[in-house]
Amino acid sequence: MSASLFEELKRRNVFRVGVSYLVLAWIVIQVTSIAVPALHLPDWVNSLVFYFGLIGFPFALFFAWAFEITPDGIKREADVDRSQSIAPQTGRYLDYTIIALLSVALLYFVWESRFETDTLTQPEVAAEHTPASISKVISIAVLAFENMSSDKEQSFFSDGISEEILNVLVKVPGLDVSSRTSSFQFKGRDIGIPAIAKELKVRYVVEGSVRKAGDNIRVTAQLIDSTNDKHLWSDTYDRPLNIENVFVIQDEIAGSIVQALSDVLGTNQIAVKVDKSTNNLDAYELYLKARTLFHARIDLDIADQLLVQAIDKDANFSKAWGIRSALQSLMVEYGYSDNSIDNVDRLTVEYAKTAIGLNPNSATAFAAMGLMMYNSNVDLRTQYNWEEIFELYEKALSIEPTSASALNWQGLSYLSVGELDEALKSFKQCIEYEPYYTPCVDNQMVMLGYMGTDDEAVKAFLDALDSGLVKLDQASYFLPLLARLNKELVFKSVTNLQTVLFGWRRHDELYDAYRNPGEIYTELITDIKRFSESNRVSEPTYLRMILLYIGDYDALPFTLSMWDKSLYNYRQSPQFHSFIKKSNVLKYWQNNGFPKQCKPQGKVDFYCD
Repeated sequence: MSASLFEELKRRNVFRVGVSYLVLAWIVIQVTSIAVPALHLPDWVNSLVFYFGLIGFPFALFFAWAFEITPDGIKREADVDRSQSIAPQTGRYLDYTIIALLSVALLYFVWESRFETDTLTQPEVAAEHTPASISKVISIAVLAFENMSSDKEQSFFSDGISEEILNVLVKVPGLDVSSRTSSFQFKGRDIGIPAIAKELKVRYVVEGSVRKAGDNIRVTAQLIDSTNDKHLWSDTYDRPLNIENVFVIQDEIAGSIVQALSDVLGTNQIAVKVDKSTNNLDAYELYLKARTLFHARIDLDIADQLLVQAIDKDANFSKAWGIRSALQSLMVEYGYSDNSIDNVDRLTVEYAKTAIGLNPNSATAFAAMGLMMYNSNVDLRTQYNWEEIFELYEKALSIEPTSASALNWQGLSYLSVGELDEALKSFKQCIEYEPYYTPCVDNQMVMLGYMGTDDEAVKAFLDALDSGLVKLDQASYFLPLLARLNKELVFKSVTNLQTVLFGWRRHDELYDAYRNPGEIYTELITDIKRFSESNRVSEPTYLRMILLYIGDYDALPFTLSMWDKSLYNYRQSPQFHSFIKKSNVLKYWQNNGFPKQCKPQGKVDFYCD
């Protein structure tokens, strides 16, 4: 470049314009990268902003070269008298602009560095870095330990050991531990640690194996950095098989993991301790079997029998009492018991109080009592104050913040009192902690449909089907949505399922009724009831919901659906008003404020949209 050209570029402020443009473009791109996910915008917006910035750069330089800003406006540079040019003043303004933009960029860089997190996208953060230079939040997953015993039925024991280690690590400050349902989904799948870590969005992975042979136990565990597939720590524990050694091994593994990560965590002194919940090995193994069934919501009657045996061996086993208190309601709900409701309530309270008496931090017991009171209120049995119910959930969550059961039951209770946003928040928080916990996945997707967010509801249901978390008959909850979207084929496919109205002859009329909500279809209601009584419909919950939507208001409402926008007429009915009053909901509103869709009318009545 000749000297004369260089000087001319300086005189016309081309260099200053170029620098200003690049700094400003960089700031805009950084702000966009934050705004796009925060505003739930599509990823292509980031690319579009970048391309516009790139394309605009040569145009900015050309403008600076060919034109000049004058007191009379923008003119071609060739038409400006050099003696009248204000290019030097414009250059000074551009200098100030560059300084200001660089200051903003520097502030942003400092801010971003301060909140930088330890993720797979930052492989440069290694254990040898000083604590002051890295994040204090470390992502880690504990995979289900492999059962190496000859008896394949012993997998509950290896699962139990890994779950206890996970539960200890959850309580360590600075560790972001992937949920049990997320980590355990890879059980039996040989896809490699880096792939698992990428799917779970964690950096560190704990894996291991358990072998029980006669009177001995061998546990092998290793901590792996997925960014380089390097083992940071590993050990093998060969011990006599007794309850003391089982808890000691869990303690030592958890402690070794924390110690191996101590440099990254920024501390060398974090105490970890496994809760030694029983002194009886047989009781512990029975409890682990029962807990596996409790998590899966299958064979709940068998789970209860296993806990009875565990408590016979150790009457002071608080965790066994806690899960048994929760099982009493769940066995009836899932069809594993025909125990009377009064007896269920009595046993729930009895077992929960026993658990809490043995261990005041029995989160499951507090949540189970909240569930029992919730069921009693909505079934119009003994009435409890909703404030007390929410206090029980809060107590459970203060002890165990990631308790999926407590969050799910809390969400259902918020739904019953019309606090829709709080209910959805509980379900979403539950899924954040346990992405594959079916009850919360189910309740959230149903709520989205009832709140009128049809696109979100459809996406949630498709995602749940893709993950194998729900069955097709659960689309019965979406019948109003399917009718609104004119999905006649899907609507009739669902109502013709074996668990719904398979063999009934009037699906056309039912579809038309859903397409025209608000009326009472008396003859259709009578025919469905007649059919269900003679054909013993296997899922009465779906039937109860279907009847509500076509005008059968006399039965107790299905609380998940009673706030659906399609049920406006139901909310004006005497039956709905009676339910709200008898279930103590109105009293709760009067003491704590009405939900946004309802308002008081006088001192003893109300109105809901």
